[in-house]
Amino acid sequence: MATLGDSCSDRTAFTVMEGYTLNTLYSFPTAGLITSFCIYPYYDGTHTTTTAKLKVFRTNGSSFDYVGQSESFTVNCGSTNTCTLASPLTVSAGDTLGLSMGTYGWMETDSGEGGSKYRKLGDIVANSLISTWLIVNR
Repeated sequence: MATLGDSCSDRTAFTVMEGYTLNTLYSFPTAGLITSFCIYPYYDGTHTTTTAKLKVFRTNGSSFDYVGQSESFTVNCGSTNTCTLASPLTVSAGDTLGLSMGTYGWMETDSGEGGSKYRKLGDIVANSLISTWLIVNR
């Protein structure tokens, strides 16, 4: 079992993702299967749940190619959620991890963690030019 990305815990900042898909640019070092993921959505004092889908993208020249996604999970805001996929997602070395949040969704991050992430409005399920994604620096 391998872990990709940050630890799953309360963070110091958040990235607004309501209605967006985020490409984290965390690259898988080898081919394999994703069987589960962990998420800690931001809690604003009002929204107690949201939905989340794990996504996989492959950089192909000037585009992000859509590889696949998990089913949608209802997750609790302000707490750790471990989501086990009904069908594992197959990834290749170099594929990147993405996330799509539902009608309410703010993803917690570490403030000043560095690096870039890409964000695009909508639940992305097709290939798209990288230039159409918004760069989000954190």
